[in-house]
Amino acid sequence: MRSRRRAAVEAVLLAVIVGLLIWHTAYWHASGEHRRMFEESEMGMQILTAVYNLGLVLATGASIGLLMLRVTELLGYRVDEIEHFGDEGGRRPEEADER
Repeated sequence: MRSRRRAAVEAVLLAVIVGLLIWHTAYWHASGEHRRMFEESEMGMQILTAVYNLGLVLATGASIGLLMLRVTELLGYRVDEIEHFGDEGGRRPEEADER
């Protein structure tokens, strides 16, 4: 398990990254840049804008996911892998009734 100090530093760094991504997105929409790019560009530029938006959403989601992971490490919680039904040694709910 990582040390809490390192997890705290990484959590602060990820919080800054998430904040900057949110600020960039809000500023881009508030300034009208997003609408202007769609209205004034040809089809190739609209595809580029759509890919940019997808990348922005993926980067924000990944950053938030990593931030939450670091916060749980910082708080000292241990997150284990969940064993699902159908894994080796596991039984399905309908099999449990047949016993």
